[in-house]
Amino acid sequence: MPIFVAGHLTRQPGADLRTVTFALVDVATTGPDPEQGARICEVAVVRMRGDGVVLDEYATLVDPGASIADAESEMDLAPAPTFAEIADDLLARLSDAIVVGHSLEFVDRFLGAELDRLDLRLPPVPGLCALVTCRVHLDREEYALTEVANLLTGEWPSGLPSALGLARAMAGTLATLVGAAPEPLSWRGLAPVPLPAQPRGTSVTPRVVGLRKGSEGWLATLTARLPYTVDPPRPRPDGLRDYRALLARALTDGRIVGGEAADLAALAGRAGLTQSTAWQVHEEFLVVSRAHAEADGVVTATELRELQRAAKELGTTYLIRDL
Repeated sequence: MPIFVAGHLTRQPGADLRTVTFALVDVATTGPDPEQGARICEVAVVRMRGDGVVLDEYATLVDPGASIADAESEMDLAPAPTFAEIADDLLARLSDAIVVGHSLEFVDRFLGAELDRLDLRLPPVPGLCALVTCRVHLDREEYALTEVANLLTGEWPSGLPSALGLARAMAGTLATLVGAAPEPLSWRGLAPVPLPAQPRGTSVTPRVVGLRKGSEGWLATLTARLPYTVDPPRPRPDGLRDYRALLARALTDGRIVGGEAADLAALAGRAGLTQSTAWQVHEEFLVVSRAHAEADGVVTATELRELQRAAKELGTTYLIRDL
């Protein structure tokens, strides 16, 4: 039984898209067909208002309880929650929104199969297929998400092939399509409905890929690849300990290199960090480093240089401007 009832964007009178909440969803799976036993092994949601304002993000790897031979080999599912463990958190982020998938039918089949296993039944949920929408409103030969995102936003999506990177690409595409339409677009379809779920704050395992040093450093990119979660779950204590230990070792020489950044990215996922919890860890690291330097009442020139190098890598220079 399908979950989503597809609507569409139209130039005819309808709901004002600027006030509508969309939940852009991407899933990675262990195979192409849930009826053949394929399961979801990664999911991401970007909640966004139609005017392009991002309200919340959610992303995690999912333990499918089965082989992932057909999934991307770099996935580390060791600490990932099962779908049953995240179902309430996920449904809470689909609630009161129009759910968007690049292929809505694909998302529908896999979410439906997972919810059936849990014997969960949902009311009809409004949905929008991004692929169909692009075919209706854009005259192109190629409708791959990356190509359409580049056409509309002028940038190639980052953080691919993670589910969050793809959900963000959909969000940017939809926001630009709505904002740049020559005539105002409106929604024709079911109104958003509340779903029967209360978020539980289960730990997540986000996948951090596509790291670039950029102008702001490796850690800035790492943090940006994590989900912007308004009410983040608590990080896993053991993963957090390992992340902090590696961060301390990596900053011994005052700088982080590519291999260290990749290792930190893997540990950030295993720790269940989000953007806000990662920033908190980075701030705490510098605060402790500063306290050590000030412990004898004098911050030497050498100690100040070390603090400045660490602060630049961590993106926390504001914490030592008074020194």
